[in-house]
Amino acid sequence: MLEHHYADALLRGERYDEAIDLAQAAVDRYRAHPEWSPHEAAHALKVLVEALHGAGREAEALEVEWEWILLKRELSDTRSADMASALATFGAEALAAGDRALLERTEQALRDCIEIRQAVLPDGHPQVWQRYNAMSMLGEVLVRQAADPTLELAARTVKLREAEPLLLDAWKRLKEDPNVPLAAATGGTSRRQAALERIVKLYDAWHAVEPDVGHDANATKWRAELEKLPRS
Repeated sequence: MLEHHYADALLRGERYDEAIDLAQAAVDRYRAHPEWSPHEAAHALKVLVEALHGAGREAEALEVEWEWILLKRELSDTRSADMASALATFGAEALAAGDRALLERTEQALRDCIEIRQAVLPDGHPQVWQRYNAMSMLGEVLVRQAADPTLELAARTVKLREAEPLLLDAWKRLKEDPNVPLAAATGGTSRRQAALERIVKLYDAWHAVEPDVGHDANATKWRAELEKLPRS
């Protein structure tokens, strides 16, 4: 416990390498002793995640972050707003990392997030935009999966067909909701801009899978909409 709390203090001072070493030692001890406090084990994992992110070791951070999410789900209300936020954060970070190996896990995280937010953020809730933002991210995951040339054509088309209503409905809601933050989220892109970019990518990917059926025209149409959007 002292190791990972000390690591947390080092983290606040941006001494990431030292924090990683101590937090990793603590995490290894908690893994070896499952009878110890699971809450402290979860805290140690979270400190390690933040230290790895701080050091720019994103792939390692995401692996540990998934372990932290699984433990967090055992310890708390799995349908809480906090759990949904943790899942959404993982989804956003995994998409930003761009690792194709993470897509299946990212899909699971975002589907779970949306299911929770359908219950805790009903229509009319001031934060309901978070539900639609998660839908937009899930649509991006499906589009990326559909870009895999090793999948059968039918499987790729199924993913694109599922992604289309997710992305279009999410954009409509994000566009109209005054509560959507206008400032950039991750990667220097606003949520509205990201939602539109995902629609363009959907039809570009669909045109590659099914050419000559009008998807290129849809991509052009939505690219024009993207050009009209004020940049953050």
